[in-house]
Amino acid sequence: MFKTKLAQHSIKRVGSGLVGIAIGLAAVFAPTVAMADTVGWLRISGNELRIILPDGTQYFAYTAFEPTNCFHVSSDTFKEWASLAQAALLSGKNIGIASVKCGTLNVINNIEIAQ
Repeated sequence: MFKTKLAQHSIKRVGSGLVGIAIGLAAVFAPTVAMADTVGWLRISGNELRIILPDGTQYFAYTAFEPTNCFHVSSDTFKEWASLAQAALLSGKNIGIASVKCGTLNVINNIEIAQ
């Protein structure tokens, strides 16, 4: 009986610990959304898309893990995001960027042109 209760308490502790870790990871990797007045400029170089907002904030998208082991997208998604960013830049429209922090980088996980 004592062993059974001890085992139940151990499972509860491990389970609650895992829930705490999951909540902590969700908070760290939770996406943020930025709404800029306009796109300051953008640069496409190899497998990297860099969007710089007028306030100097930089956002990145990659088609491969290089130069970091961050979130990356397919080449089709990469091209779509580059086209949306360029359209926002040329039209002067606002752009919404959802991103996650990867080290010191803001890595894009979605882009939309605001209405």
